[in-house]
Amino acid sequence: MCGFCGILFNPQIDEPTRLLIEDRLRLGATRLATRGPDDEGFVRNGRLSLIHRRLAIVDLSNSGKQPLQTTDGQYTLAVNGEIYNYKELLRLVPHHPHTPRGGSDARAILALATSNWQQLPQLLDGMFAFALHDRDDDSLLLARDPMGQKPLFVHESSFGLIFGSTIESLLPCMDKVAIDPQGLASYLLGQAALAPLTLIQGIRAIPPGVFEIHREGQVTLGSSRCQHVETPSEGSFSSLLDQAVKKRLSSLGSPMVLLSGGLDSTAIAESMSRQSDEEVTAFCLGFAESSADERPRARLVAQTLGITLKTTELRAPALEDLQVLAAGIGEPLADSSAWALFQLAKTVAEKGKVALTGDGGDELLGGYDRHWSAALTNSKRLRLGFAVAAFFASGRRREKLRACGQAKSPAEALYACQALASSPLLEALLCDQENLALIRKNEIRTLATIQARHPSLSLRQQLLIADRETNMPRDLMVKTDRASMSHSLELRSPFLDRDLSSWQNTMMAGDPLFPRRGKAMLKQHLGSKIPAAILNAPKRGFALPLEQWMSSGTLRESCQSVLQDTSFQNRSILIPGAVDILFKNATQHRGLAAELIYALTMLELTFSHYGI
Repeated sequence: MCGFCGILFNPQIDEPTRLLIEDRLRLGATRLATRGPDDEGFVRNGRLSLIHRRLAIVDLSNSGKQPLQTTDGQYTLAVNGEIYNYKELLRLVPHHPHTPRGGSDARAILALATSNWQQLPQLLDGMFAFALHDRDDDSLLLARDPMGQKPLFVHESSFGLIFGSTIESLLPCMDKVAIDPQGLASYLLGQAALAPLTLIQGIRAIPPGVFEIHREGQVTLGSSRCQHVETPSEGSFSSLLDQAVKKRLSSLGSPMVLLSGGLDSTAIAESMSRQSDEEVTAFCLGFAESSADERPRARLVAQTLGITLKTTELRAPALEDLQVLAAGIGEPLADSSAWALFQLAKTVAEKGKVALTGDGGDELLGGYDRHWSAALTNSKRLRLGFAVAAFFASGRRREKLRACGQAKSPAEALYACQALASSPLLEALLCDQENLALIRKNEIRTLATIQARHPSLSLRQQLLIADRETNMPRDLMVKTDRASMSHSLELRSPFLDRDLSSWQNTMMAGDPLFPRRGKAMLKQHLGSKIPAAILNAPKRGFALPLEQWMSSGTLRESCQSVLQDTSFQNRSILIPGAVDILFKNATQHRGLAAELIYALTMLELTFSHYGI
């Protein structure tokens, strides 16, 4: 796991200007330090200037240092991520005399580049974002993995194309840094901006599963989603999960896993305990508030599997904690569980560089109720049922039910179930209603478009895929990557494995009811190995007691001090008096006020960190 930033300069840029911009590029690279604390490399080749920060995991020697180049200097490569099938790919590609020696997984990309590099991203099994430059062809390939596990951003400036692993690494090379109003609306609706939008004008995110080829001022788009994976049989889920875990086990130190005591992380821990020769160490968060405390379940799982468990108790963050979080994450993120993961990653990183997680299990096996709920809104009678149920509900659940009852389509209902999109306070208090309405319409259309690509699947399956391609990379993948890399920790997610994704596609094509409610297949996989108290427990997953913390105490006071400050008030994001209305609603647990307060606080703290 690493980070990189670079510039493909315009041909007319003179040498003094280039040297000046390269100094700014080096400043941007310093903001990648936690992503790559072990080494830094700089390459200048043709129009390309590229800096790579390294977190050494696969090849600890100098041969793994990046940027990597072919010995003739034609190809230059920087990679962020891990390629799990690199040994297999190196065997498939005939030896090229200019491919450098060494044990780095990135060598597979460089070797493939010498054959057909436009098909290259589809052959990779892993989590990745990379930049590959062909000096002779004077072109640049930028690519992200299909699940969006690793980030990649670009900015087209007057002196060339700037690209990098984080938004923050690009800022020193920009002449002007300003807030993007459409990115802001997307952030407030979905807890993070949906690619290609970002919160900064002129910076766009390359969407998951996409690659771009930049040549002579033109951009060619392609897909990095694999089209050629052999589809496994229905009975192979357990073996595929074990294979996914095995390929992610690192030889560095003892195996570690993030354990919430839920089904997904329990399944990963169970597989690790069987396949590892070393003792597995699990890490879990706890809260003083018993309703949110994960530790009792995690202890039961650890005792059952015979693995070591280390726990950390989390308190409500103070202002200085939120400031550290905003600087560490490096971009606005409204998902409050990022604070929990940020603190847990800090503890885990003290013991090693790599840990496994249960991320993606719900997306693979249908663990969210929102897919069922949204599908049910296809019936007018059932929509009325949602409206009635909302009358008797409270808090977050009430807003989601109300929005589903009012939805005009299943895509709109699914959108309402995500994040802050169903909050009536957004429409009441936000100044820029025009962009809010535009982005809401565009993002619902995006969900509907993804649905329409799969006419042979059931409605619920279409919604699951739409959710997986939008909400997962937008929120879960951003949270996992930024919170862990803030502490130089690589988190690997077996449920996001390429072969498991192919298995899911095969299962959905053959069974309109797959995946069934409650992740029955995962429960069957765990069987008698795990106590029934875990198999049948309600879903949690490091969720913060946010409403409780925002009602009174440290977090509420911290957020008030940020949002009542003139710095936030002068941005005119909310109408006058809106902050007082928000905190009043938070006290009464209404309108998703707590979530919106947190989102606005992290927004302001990040902008303050940027200096805008």
